[in-house]
Amino acid sequence: FIYLKASDSRPGNAKRDVITDFDGKADRIDLSKVDANSRKKGLQRFTFIGARRFSGRPGELRYAKGLLQGNLNRDRRPEFEIKVIVKHGKLTKKRLKLK
Repeated sequence: FIYLKASDSRPGNAKRDVITDFDGKADRIDLSKVDANSRKKGLQRFTFIGARRFSGRPGELRYAKGLLQGNLNRDRRPEFEIKVIVKHGKLTKKRLKLK
């Protein structure tokens, strides 16, 4: 599953992408081309923080309750969101391509 920009999957039921058959042993989610910090020039990478809440640092990526969310600025709210339905295994940092 490859994403190129944050606008590929926005927050909210009607705007977010849904992966319905994620295999935690074989599939990967590629976010390496998504700019994780809208406040800086160039391509910034996400920092995976697990299920923790956003701290307000741009570029944080979290996974909780089936939602993979990215915060691109300092507002502690996601600007990028994917609903992930895992069919086998689980979604871990190893299944994310961030750089």
